Amino acid sequence: MKTDESLKIAAGEKKPAFGLLHFLRMFLKPFGSMFFAIGLILVLAIFMALATFWGMQFGDDASSWVVYHANWFLFLCGLLGLSVLASTLLRFPWRKYQLGFLVTHLGILILLIGCWVDFRQSQSAYLSIAEGKSNSVAICPGKVHFELRLTPAGQETLRRSIPFTPGPFSWCFYGKDLLSWGVGDSLPRFPWGLPKVMLYRNHSGDLLFEDRERSCRLEVLDYLRAGNLTSNEKSPGSNEENSAETAEYPVPAEKFSWEAAHAGGNPGKTTLSKMEMKQKLASWPSWVKVRLTVDGESKEFWLRQFDYFTPDGLEKNVPETVKKTQFRMKTAKGTEVQLIYAQNTVDLNFALRLERFNNRLDPGTSMAAHYSSDVTLVDKKDREKVLAPDLKVMMNQPIDIFEPGTSQVWRLFQTSFNGPFLNREAAVSERDQFYVSTFTVHYSPGRGLLYLGCLFIVLGIGIMFSMKAYFFKRNS
Repeated sequence: MKTDESLKIAAGEKKPAFGLLHFLRMFLKPFGSMFFAIGLILVLAIFMALATFWGMQFGDDASSWVVYHANWFLFLCGLLGLSVLASTLLRFPWRKYQLGFLVTHLGILILLIGCWVDFRQSQSAYLSIAEGKSNSVAICPGKVHFELRLTPAGQETLRRSIPFTPGPFSWCFYGKDLLSWGVGDSLPRFPWGLPKVMLYRNHSGDLLFEDRERSCRLEVLDYLRAGNLTSNEKSPGSNEENSAETAEYPVPAEKFSWEAAHAGGNPGKTTLSKMEMKQKLASWPSWVKVRLTVDGESKEFWLRQFDYFTPDGLEKNVPETVKKTQFRMKTAKGTEVQLIYAQNTVDLNFALRLERFNNRLDPGTSMAAHYSSDVTLVDKKDREKVLAPDLKVMMNQPIDIFEPGTSQVWRLFQTSFNGPFLNREAAVSERDQFYVSTFTVHYSPGRGLLYLGCLFIVLGIGIMFSMKAYFFKRNS
């Protein structure tokens, strides 16, 4: 006589599975739920909408720092990938009618992996070149560091590159409150006071570098995103006094007030529109206040951002006023100290020479309707050696450059231009004016995965619709 258990087995009812696979299935089940996926997608959509708003108000650096590059946003994207993977594995063994579903979810996973690879390894920088000149060094926007050089008496020079993450705003605008719009006369504040693990930046009092053997410490005290000298305090290493120029924006209005003390000592006042003020502030350098201690001697000072490279990429052409922003001192023990606060740079394995910049204006205006650049790819060491001639970079039409000696592919975009400038060193046969063209060079190792993921998503959706129509037709 058969028992109840044998009857259930004969009827096709399976025994409950225990072990590793059972626990794995129980772990993935909540993440593979459709309700979990929908809720997660809604949360991501809300934060990305807020990021768009923040980007419109404060720029792309702010939206990237607040949302897209924040650890909590990366965690949410990781949960999305886990949800897609769980919903796929929980349906194993797969059936033929699930082919479109599987291809679509595989495409989403490939797309997320490509985004992660790009986030970790991609590089983007600005390359500025004057007509007739070449350059191979690009500047990374929004990324800064300190260059510290110590030369003790009778010893070799110690060189240290010290990373610095100040965030997208001046530190005086940060608050500990969650949301306090328009507090007093300041700019709107956001949740900048949250823990570092969520919104990372350096803070006042952070110790950036310490070498106990050489008795050297570098502490950061304050940061100004964009500004000019606001007092007659002398710049580091300079005996000259500076005029003051400050910006006032007490209320959110279409007009801004801006005061400046001219060389003659008479104060002047100019009213600018919001767009003009943004352009003015964009041309101002950032400042950082530090405390540097060497051999027991401590100094506090403001240090201006040092721009290494002029449009032709030659450091020897840096104006004297910019060179004076370097801090130099010599301690009582004979240690020579040099500190520079500068943007990060990317030294490319190739060089570009700008042959000619083409600018076409709208009729009756000074606004550029179309502009492009004729460039030549040359060897980095031997600028007379041409690697690829007659390259044209136009608006919305980038070109790809294969970096010599590596497998990296840099995409070159026409970004902006400056000028025309008066060519004081022009020969009789040369143009009396020249332009400076700025390109964006971008290296994206995950671009192939991004394209492949999008292709799989489109293919999977097409399969789902075609198979659904096929089954409905067969049933009818």
